[in-house]
Formats: sequence, C-alpha cells, structure tokens
Amino acid sequence: MMRTGRNAGMSSTATASPSKTCVGRGAKPANESGVPDLRFHDLRRTAVRNMRRAGVPQVVRMKISGHKIDSMERRYNIVDGDDLNIAKTLMEKRKKGPG
Repeated sequence: MMRTGRNAGMSSTATASPSKTCVGRGAKPANESGVPDLRFHDLRRTAVRNMRRAGVPQVVRMKISGHKIDSMERRYNIVDGDDLNIAKTLMEKRKKGPG
C-alpha cells in the first residue's frame, strides 16, 4: 500500500505512533530551527555520513543509528563531492609512495 500525504515515504514504525518515535519528537526542534523542511531523517543521514567520514566502524554506526541490516545502513552512505576529493587525495598520496 502506497502512503500519501504527511506520511508518504515513512516507514510503518515512524507512522505507527509518532509520540513514541524520533519523527514525532523531531518536528518541533526542526520548526524552531527556521528550516521548515528539515526532518529527523535528514539529521540521521548526516550523522551516519559524518561518522563514516570520521572512520567509525559500520557496526558501531548501525548501533547508534538503529539500523538492523547492512543494506539499510548502506543506503545512508551517500557519496558527494567531498568524498570524491578525499578519494583523490588518498590515491595521490598512495601514488607518491611512502614518506
């Protein structure tokens, strides 16, 4: 069944009981931030990406974010321009060799 309206794209756990989820608790701070389109999901994705960039092991990121399976955690592994620049720098260092 396709969700529509306010709950479109949300998992059943997020829509089952908003008062017991982070989605329900995240709405007020997001609105008070002056960024009306900010959602808890955006903050979660940013946190997972920042942990990955900092070198936090995947199993630890999953425990913190609440992801139960690898494929869900990997969905948050969004590659952007910064990631490509980091990869380029690492490859240039490797090409130069030790020292």
